[in-house]
Amino acid sequence: MEQHMTSVQSQQVKQYKQSVEALIDEYFNSGDLQEASTRLQELDEPEYNHFFVKKVVTRALDKHNHEREMASILLSALLGEVISAAQMAKGFRRLLDAAADLRLDVPEAPHQIAAFIARAVADNVLPPAFVEDIPADELDDVGVVKVRSGELLREPGAGERLANIWGSGAGLVLEETHAAMGRLLKEYVRSGDSAEVEKGLRALAVPFFHHEFVRQAVVIALHNTPKQDSILQLLGGFAESGFLSTTQLVRGFQRVADNLERDVASTREKFEAIVAAGCAGGWLERGFEEGYLGAHGRTNGTAPTPEAKAFKQGVIGIAREYFLSADTEEVATALSELAKPEMHHIFVKQAILLALDRRDREREMVSVLLAALNPKTVSEDSIAQGFTDLMLACEDLELDLPDATHYIALFLGRAIVDEVLPPAFLTTVLARMNDDSLGVHIVRSAGNMLGARHAAERLQRCWATPFAFSIDHLRHSFQALLKEYVVSGVYAEAAGCLRALDAPHYHHEFVKRALLAAFEAPEQAPALMSLLATLTETGQVSQTQVDTGFQRVEGDLDDIDLDYPNAKKLFADYKAQATESGWLSPAAA
Repeated sequence: MEQHMTSVQSQQVKQYKQSVEALIDEYFNSGDLQEASTRLQELDEPEYNHFFVKKVVTRALDKHNHEREMASILLSALLGEVISAAQMAKGFRRLLDAAADLRLDVPEAPHQIAAFIARAVADNVLPPAFVEDIPADELDDVGVVKVRSGELLREPGAGERLANIWGSGAGLVLEETHAAMGRLLKEYVRSGDSAEVEKGLRALAVPFFHHEFVRQAVVIALHNTPKQDSILQLLGGFAESGFLSTTQLVRGFQRVADNLERDVASTREKFEAIVAAGCAGGWLERGFEEGYLGAHGRTNGTAPTPEAKAFKQGVIGIAREYFLSADTEEVATALSELAKPEMHHIFVKQAILLALDRRDREREMVSVLLAALNPKTVSEDSIAQGFTDLMLACEDLELDLPDATHYIALFLGRAIVDEVLPPAFLTTVLARMNDDSLGVHIVRSAGNMLGARHAAERLQRCWATPFAFSIDHLRHSFQALLKEYVVSGVYAEAAGCLRALDAPHYHHEFVKRALLAAFEAPEQAPALMSLLATLTETGQVSQTQVDTGFQRVEGDLDDIDLDYPNAKKLFADYKAQATESGWLSPAAA
């Protein structure tokens, strides 16, 4: 039976390969993106799409720049809606595995593969980390690919150079498509002929890029009030007929929304009126209106409240000051003084935004900050909402920060490794995203990172700076320190080790570990409590960190009691002792 199933599966793979080879050859002859997309979807074998990715590049290697450009465009068009990010990356990895064999037939294969990979990174088909993660000896063919693709991505003006690396032989350059859509809309404003616009868009044959048409149309509606109703009628008609898909409509509106933070309040109000009209007409999802208003601190189309504006400005200042001081406790105090916990998601979003266009040091600082603030100062729900808002607004970040989606995926993966967010967040947040959005790409990218070998270690070092430290490493170090102290009883050695770890913002975890150790071995409790008391009295562990450690344990007592049945009684004793001795504040008790 098993042998029969293997034979059937082998036959399916063989048929799939034959079908995609014919599909690719037909695409190179016709240039019909929509037909290629439809035929690949009809094969209904998404788990084999990595073979398609490898084959389309392989087929293009010994052809002209015309076909190579067509191959790059096809992969960009199919990502997300047809081919998953995981399958895309797997296809390129399989291509790398075959580099030595391909060079026998195409001597320039390693350099061409490097160009395809660099172009894919520039097109956001592959994450920038793909090149860094290529394991290779610089002397072999894969090493050549890694070195050359890295060089191409580091060249001045790399984005523009890579967009034209094969020339424009395929007849589809994004700048030309932008301009063509603009001309169609300009003519429509003049004539009002929607049939002519539809004809022109069909001739462009880029349904995956219709969000750009929507974006340009909405921008015209914003700035040409007399023609606003006409533009909305055009979009509504195309949506109702199915010519414009829901995902392309929402993505186009989202791109406009993401840029409005840089615009004046009157323009934002006009946009909200346009959104409301689209929802009332039934051609724009009402969920977009709710998501936009919620993410921007609005309700029912009103402008941000003065409180929301003041809070946003306040937290931006707090984050900038943190980049100078690196004092997480100061941030916690400042946020507490603002007394707006319901707006903490704004802080999370703004802190990450500020770090995106800075150095790895600041990005590491923000990851550390989120771990330090959660759960006492900033709740898990606030962090989840902050990440959600950021991903809903990330489309146009790529215009200014080409690596934005990759960085946000790293922030997200790191937050899960640091236990700031639960792994289940990746599943729940997808329901808020449009199917073809960059938010979905970010979630999947983070999921791929977390599913890789040694994921925790990689993500804990993802920013690779001297400021970086591993949360997991700290936990193990705290445990080792406590065990050694119980055996030796040498305070100076324990204090020196704790100081060497240089993580004062994370001392609440040390306090928690000490209490857990005392639950596990109550006979060691006097020594452990004495250590905490001395560290607190000397100021090496701050009062805030001690209080937070006790509060974290108290909040988890129901679960802890399952492992240590006497934990609740022991905790009450330890807390009373600490309060009476004066090294636990009455507020925490």
